[in-house]
Amino acid sequence: MERFRTEIMPTYTADEVAGKRVLDVDRRDGVKLLLEGDAWVMMRPSGTEPLVRVYAEAATTDEVEQLLDAAEAVVTSL
Repeated sequence: MERFRTEIMPTYTADEVAGKRVLDVDRRDGVKLLLEGDAWVMMRPSGTEPLVRVYAEAATTDEVEQLLDAAEAVVTSL
């Protein structure tokens, strides 16, 4: 998790996630990628446990699952 805080949080960005274009990045509580179609995905380190939590919102359940899978791949690649 320390690598996430030091390597991913300060610099991570992407052009697209699960086929959705990244419009902006918010780093206040982790890395929140704001995507086209009012979707977003967020990777945030827990303040109490040694893990990174992943959240997503999109128009359909399938899109949410794709976003969560993409974010999980980023986190587990560390």
